[in-house]
Amino acid sequence: MSFLGTPEFMAPEMYEEHYDESVDVYAFGMCMLEMATSEYPYSECTGPAQIYKKVISVSFTQNFFPYFLIFCVRCHRYSFMFVY
Repeated sequence: MSFLGTPEFMAPEMYEEHYDESVDVYAFGMCMLEMATSEYPYSECTGPAQIYKKVISVSFTQNFFPYFLIFCVRCHRYSFMFVY
């Protein structure tokens, strides 16, 4: 089995090789998480095997929302800089 992509942004379905376009939404969500936290996803992992174990065992719904809310507030504040 071989993979093409960045493990930190790969949806769990990609490891099973049964996926559709929803994996792009997952990757986008990981980008949003990176922007909201200013941290690269799974930076604590030392390799793809550790990332895989975390990806298949972590629930993002409980941890993602506070970061997403902070990100939205920051974007909202930033948008006022461009009001003429």
